[in-house]
Amino acid sequence: MNAIKLSLYLLLISFFASAQTGLNFDGNDDYMSSASTGVSGASERTIEAWIRTTANAIPGQGGQRVIANWGSMTLGMRYTFCVLWNNAIRIEIGGTGLSGNIAVNDGQWHHVAATYKSGLVQLFVDGVLDTSGNISGVNTSSGSFMVGRRVDGVNHFEGDIDELRVWDIALNSSQLSVRDSSEYCNSPSNLIAYYKYNEGVASANNSTISTAIDHSNNANNGTLHNFGLNGSASNYISSPVLGAGLNLSETITSCGSYTAVNGITYTQSGQYQDTILDPNGCDTILDLNLTVINVDSSAQRISANTLEANEADTAASFQWLNCASNFQVIGGATGKQFTFVQNGSYAVEVSLNGCVDTSACIVINNVGLIETRAQELEVYPSPTHQNLNLIYPPGPGVLNVLNADGRVLLREKIDPQGKMELSLGELPQGIYHLQLLQEQGQAQLLVQKL
Repeated sequence: MNAIKLSLYLLLISFFASAQTGLNFDGNDDYMSSASTGVSGASERTIEAWIRTTANAIPGQGGQRVIANWGSMTLGMRYTFCVLWNNAIRIEIGGTGLSGNIAVNDGQWHHVAATYKSGLVQLFVDGVLDTSGNISGVNTSSGSFMVGRRVDGVNHFEGDIDELRVWDIALNSSQLSVRDSSEYCNSPSNLIAYYKYNEGVASANNSTISTAIDHSNNANNGTLHNFGLNGSASNYISSPVLGAGLNLSETITSCGSYTAVNGITYTQSGQYQDTILDPNGCDTILDLNLTVINVDSSAQRISANTLEANEADTAASFQWLNCASNFQVIGGATGKQFTFVQNGSYAVEVSLNGCVDTSACIVINNVGLIETRAQELEVYPSPTHQNLNLIYPPGPGVLNVLNADGRVLLREKIDPQGKMELSLGELPQGIYHLQLLQEQGQAQLLVQKL
């Protein structure tokens, strides 16, 4: 069976359960440092992450909670992504900044992002633009990359962080809405720092872990500082990303059963979803829209000289084949039924909605035994240029004229009186089979047209 794949994605799948995790910061001294240089100068950039917090970050009530930053404390040279005024996200440039309006300290997971390009800052919460504005004087220095506290060691984050990414381009809203819900199995271009925080097991003893892997091509792994790494706080926690390395959508039309990339074989049309687990914590959600076309390619002998295909769909087409001649096409034999005139081995090729399948060969070896009444059919003259005179036992019936491949070229009702004249004027020169079919039996003779 062959599958017609309208949209096909090729994946190398390994079935190993690996749950996704994030990292909880206790708000006191937990942080991660990295050798990543971030984005320097006034170059465009994007920073994004999943966060969950209940901390009050309003100045005088709790204070700034830093998600990530890099640079130096020199005016204009620090680039800080944090939660501050309104308990909303903020980009702070060291001396100035832009704050959002949507509070994110409701204890729910939120995807937060900030882009910068040519002085314009845009802040996004859950894929929606919160606010935008221009900031001047940006001249970020490189290095001192920190997650969970400011570069000068204060304003620790209290809550959970996952999927922290830094890009050296400013992503637009549509790009963010597509990318925010999934992990990347392979680092895309322009992704210069990427921390999945999948190294541990949620709420388990992870005390042997001290490194957070940078999954970007820069491979600037982070170092974890002061985390307890055991229990429900200051440790790895369950991720909001739900293990989706990517969302794989396939629309498949399959000729017969279909085995998907997750190893499951489907036999019926429908919409299916499954999770494909990856040992590197980069799972895939498979959305499969499947149409299964089952072709009945079987055939059977229904009378002394007739074979019939069993496919009942009226949209199907047929082509009869000569098995003994390497499945050579029998010219003109394209009906659901096929009338043969000689012993042989025959099969039918059935086509339905783009799917093609071939029946088993049906062996015919008793044609000579069926022709018991040939002496009762008289034909003259033979050979003939045009007309034949036929004499046969009285009674109703049908006369077929077939070529050597068994194709019916002419079919006429016979005169029940036992005599008739048949014109071969439309047929080219050649040898033809005359097949007389009556209730009491049948007869066949060869005639030649000159």
